Amino acid sequence: MIIAKFGGSSVRNAERMRDCVRIIKLNPNINGVVVSATYNTTNELELMGKLAVGQKRSDAQIVLRSNQVRHQQLYQELFPNDQEEKKLCWQRQEELYQELSSYLDQVYARKNKESDLLASIYAIGERLSSNLFYQLLVNEFPEKKLLLIDARELILTDENFVQANPNIELIKKQAKIHQNQVNEENTLFLTQGFIGRSLSGKTTVLGREGSDYTATLLGEAFGATLVQIWTDVAGVFPVDPRIDNQFCAYPRIGQEQAALMATQGAKVLFPDTLAPAIRSGFEVFVGKTQEPEKGGTLIVAQKNCPWSLALVVKDQKAGEDLKYALIGDQASLEKFLTHCPEIQLNDLKKKSNHIEFSTTIPKTSEILALIKKL
Repeated sequence: MIIAKFGGSSVRNAERMRDCVRIIKLNPNINGVVVSATYNTTNELELMGKLAVGQKRSDAQIVLRSNQVRHQQLYQELFPNDQEEKKLCWQRQEELYQELSSYLDQVYARKNKESDLLASIYAIGERLSSNLFYQLLVNEFPEKKLLLIDARELILTDENFVQANPNIELIKKQAKIHQNQVNEENTLFLTQGFIGRSLSGKTTVLGREGSDYTATLLGEAFGATLVQIWTDVAGVFPVDPRIDNQFCAYPRIGQEQAALMATQGAKVLFPDTLAPAIRSGFEVFVGKTQEPEKGGTLIVAQKNCPWSLALVVKDQKAGEDLKYALIGDQASLEKFLTHCPEIQLNDLKKKSNHIEFSTTIPKTSEILALIKKL
């Protein structure tokens, strides 16, 4: 089984959604798809919740209406021919917005911050995007049996509603309920990232960027051999391309190194994403939705891939030194330190498989030059 996850930037508009469809068509072995909310929707839902807690009803309504108009435009771009089944798709969208309004009304009535209600508000984004994407899949894959599975039937969590912790064993049990169905020949299932359900039946969310985590949790539960993370960057880079775009993405990288990079601040992966892959042994691929032909990075068992140097920005504040983590094996890290005595590294801390330090922006270019040389 292969599961493909498409992030918010990958489903931000009709063109990007069709790019996702193209990837699925290029990979006929994809059995499952996980989608995030459309770009910026989670931010808007969080803002609605904040405004509702502050009793700013009219302001929250403005944000809601703007989001609704944007999704209506997306619907019209995806489905210009107003056929009956597509009308049902928009009817489901309208019902979700009514549900959202109901949650906001409950927040107004309670006049305080209720995390269970906020989780239900935040989860609307993935439910909206998956409804639209499901209809697009129905149109594009008439030959396939398509299943839209509510993630809340699969991802069971505790009751830390807006930062929920998944229950791994119960997720596996839930997957077994659907296993035969999703394994049927010519079947493609779609579900939402980010959202789950507590044992009491309430909606929960896994925290920001939790859709990647959903994909690998399901990869573990369904016994996938590969989980693909499709995003707006062409893989995992040794240096953030926004700092220096002269580095190429790793063709392969070890799971422990990629996990450490995420923990230290690399933005391409959610820190918890790789834990299911490390436990269960499947591989994870990271690629760019707009340019799948350019390949990406395959994240494999660490024993099959040596460590290599990677520089991660840990913290960046105006007027202060940049804080970095340099990741690699002990030999590479020692070699780096040996070759950079003239570069002023402040607050140097040596740790297993990485060093932490801070330095000025001008010194950063010297560090990058040294990494390229090594």
